[in-house]
Amino acid sequence: MLNQGRIIALTVGGVGVFLCLGLFAATSFTKQEKRTVKVTYYDTNRMPDGTYRHRGTRIRYKDVIAGEFKEIIYDPEHKETSYTLYCKQGMFVAKNNGSGLIEPLDDFVPAKPAERIEETHSKYAIGRASILGYNAYVRKTSDGLTEIWSVPELGSTLPLKMVLYSKGSDAYTVSEAVAVEWVTLPSDFFQVPSNLKIDLSGLERRIQIAEENNYGVLVEKHRKQLARWKALQTEK
Repeated sequence: MLNQGRIIALTVGGVGVFLCLGLFAATSFTKQEKRTVKVTYYDTNRMPDGTYRHRGTRIRYKDVIAGEFKEIIYDPEHKETSYTLYCKQGMFVAKNNGSGLIEPLDDFVPAKPAERIEETHSKYAIGRASILGYNAYVRKTSDGLTEIWSVPELGSTLPLKMVLYSKGSDAYTVSEAVAVEWVTLPSDFFQVPSNLKIDLSGLERRIQIAEENNYGVLVEKHRKQLARWKALQTEK
């Protein structure tokens, strides 16, 4: 049986049929030798009674140079449920619920060079492990509840394994890579699909809450995001 695991910021999303509708329709491809990687994860829960439950699978596509990625989430029956898109336009989540909406969550942060990641990961590593032919650094979060297996050349947002332990329980969740492939994708793969409407209602609520609590810096940040994503919606 696979080691059990799960993901952290990754579970921020998944992907649905929107991927098929907007992204795979493109026909222009860009040469991306050793640049874009596809990682398939198998997610499992270890229950308090010692039994295991398959949570589903995820596929994450990532441009390891730019740091952009798209992660598709599948349920145990392999039905697409949602996806997260992390691109230069921002971080977005779209659910496969027929709404035709994609929600912005945060700004895009450019990827760190692999050398810098190597330096940071080696400094805080508690061990090394081989996963699918890659040498991974094993690290733990400060609370000791999460173990992360990371490979510098794949970037910090593409761990090959994560284990999340439940405090005070024998239960834990594992997300483990079962396949790593280098692929070529359509040139617009890491862009917000033109057929989806950007849902700004959540951001507008965050602005209201920040204003009510006098979080001036946060209000300014969210207002800049609102203006940028409104402009993106107009362009689409």
